[in-house]
Amino acid sequence: MVRDKSKVDALNFRKALKGFGTDDSLLVELTCTRTNKELWEVKKAYKMIFGRDLVSDVKSDTSGVYRKFLVRVLRCRRDESSGEADMGKAEEQADELHKAAQKARQSLKKRLLPGGKDAYLDVLTKVTPEQAALISAAYEDKYGCTLEKLIEDNMGWLYRDLRKACLTIIKPNLSAFADLLYRAFKGWGAPPPRPFLSYLIATAFSSWQSDASRRCLQARTTPPWPAS
Repeated sequence: MVRDKSKVDALNFRKALKGFGTDDSLLVELTCTRTNKELWEVKKAYKMIFGRDLVSDVKSDTSGVYRKFLVRVLRCRRDESSGEADMGKAEEQADELHKAAQKARQSLKKRLLPGGKDAYLDVLTKVTPEQAALISAAYEDKYGCTLEKLIEDNMGWLYRDLRKACLTIIKPNLSAFADLLYRAFKGWGAPPPRPFLSYLIATAFSSWQSDASRRCLQARTTPPWPAS
């Protein structure tokens, strides 16, 4: 019975990649919701269990910008050094994504590709979930449109997997989280009901998202002088 989290993730990565076709939903959840340290541990566990390189397997089962996105995340280069999200940087990153999308719309050639794809790669593959939440809050506050809508509008059916990866970085798929937890609990005995797990995760995420929005508002309303 495997109970180590990194080994469980390694088994799930293999499940997503082996056989005919790829389970992109599972692959995106595993790749885009783990920290640098967790991904490093998963890659080691994957090598130990299967004798294969995880990044190479992901490369061989995916293609295009979607493959680049996943591989960059798997390189474990997210900025987790400070341990805290940066509101000022989030506003700059929101501007970068907006400008890239606007520029792409002006070029007929680039309309064949997801607008601002390089910005998505440069920004979203290097941020923590907390920073991504601040970017999303800053974008909506400044441009009156959610970052999720920007991504959905710029990526059609051909880029559905890349769109899913980008959206998972910004707003994790709560039902998929619940499903992964359910599978993990099965190894320990009788798992809690999926609806209960979904409720717990949704409550936690709602609290986290509200906190990001609150910090975004505070950053715009806090006076520039120290409190007396």
